[in-house]
Amino acid sequence: MDDRGAESSTIHSVQLSVRHLKSKISINMSTAKAFSLKIQQIRDEELYPQLVDLIQRYEYTPLNCLCLQKIEFI
Repeated sequence: MDDRGAESSTIHSVQLSVRHLKSKISINMSTAKAFSLKIQQIRDEELYPQLVDLIQRYEYTPLNCLCLQKIEFI
């Protein structure tokens, strides 16, 4: 028994459970970090260049240029 009257086997069992949960939390945090890094990589290497290309193509479409010219004359 400890100072508060708990059985040593109960204390040991709780300590093991806490260690196990800490391990699971650590693994889940590592997994979340890996997913986050992969999402950032995809954003930077694939999605951002596609977005830039789309914007550039939109800026130079004939209809858009015509609309911009009308705005300039107003």
